[in-house]
Amino acid sequence: EGRLESLATQAPYTSYAAAEEEVASLEEAVQRKQLRADAIKRLHETIRVCRAEAVSEVAQPVEQAATDLLKRIAGRRLGRIQINEAFTPVRVRPDTIEETVNIENLSGGEKEQLYFATRLALADVLAREERQLVVLDDVLTATDTGRFARLLNILEEAAQRLQIVILACHPERFRALIGAEFFDLEEVVGP
Repeated sequence: EGRLESLATQAPYTSYAAAEEEVASLEEAVQRKQLRADAIKRLHETIRVCRAEAVSEVAQPVEQAATDLLKRIAGRRLGRIQINEAFTPVRVRPDTIEETVNIENLSGGEKEQLYFATRLALADVLAREERQLVVLDDVLTATDTGRFARLLNILEEAAQRLQIVILACHPERFRALIGAEFFDLEEVVGP
């Protein structure tokens, strides 16, 4: 009886009610956190889908434009360019064979022409609304003379739609560009 009386004075019902309130509060907090986590997951998935749609809408025109440029530079031998979602060329699909060719199997000049065509095509596709800046850093160092002349023609055409800046160790190779301005960065920066 003494023990029962001692337990009764501890107010077990009050402790039980307080514990139930804490459980309800914790369950509500868990539901809020779960709702937030679900919202973040849905937002992440929506962004992923929208990004994939945007990339796919741009990727196809970039691949086609890059392929057209590459044909003007190197002829039909290399075929169609395939790019990844970072708009980096990864393969070509020659017209003469069924399989794709990894770009690592191309010569140094062909690789740089492939990258040049892809970058210029990407700039062209993205700059449909207004003139944009394209910076090319030391491009076309391994390109032969015949293809280089075709590339200069392409650069002159692209300069009508894009603002092109070329950083080059051998600027004399670009002297044939009509209307181009040349700046010696060492002279501009000074000693």
